[in-house]
Amino acid sequence: MDFPTIADRDLIALAALCYGLGFLHGTISLVRRRRHSRWLMFAAMCTGFALQTWGLLLRGMETKGCPLGNTFELVQFTVWSCILVYLVVGPTFRLSLLGFFTGGLAAALSIISMIAPGWDSDVRTRIFGENPWIEFHAALALFSYGVFGLLALTSVMYLLQDHYLKQKRRPAMFGY
Repeated sequence: MDFPTIADRDLIALAALCYGLGFLHGTISLVRRRRHSRWLMFAAMCTGFALQTWGLLLRGMETKGCPLGNTFELVQFTVWSCILVYLVVGPTFRLSLLGFFTGGLAAALSIISMIAPGWDSDVRTRIFGENPWIEFHAALALFSYGVFGLLALTSVMYLLQDHYLKQKRRPAMFGY
């Protein structure tokens, strides 16, 4: 029995769709001034993360290394690391607003990298040669960009909260 194969780019597009659905759910909850379902947001992020991991795994198996060969793969690896950090940190501290912002960032970066012409080349080579330590170093550096992106989102959330506290207003988004 043959199973249908799915392309790595299609899996990454489905992951972007999941991230976008999580962000859309949070946006609708904000507009309606209701609390959003944390489990629904977490499920959308986990599903998107699993699909993106599968897509990046297929790309890595094709090159027999970490998929860091073009701009599309660099952006997707950074988004993947940002989501990974959110999935570890977010539920631990019950930061559902961080999930809303992270879903928006992941969806936006994924969509931009999907539609940008020339970012995804068909050439699949190991750009770091046969040295796994250099590849590990590059992957760790990109992972730190994902962590930096999540910290930037946290800073934006803090600035928004500080702004509204100084104005003695409490917008609906802080009721999460």
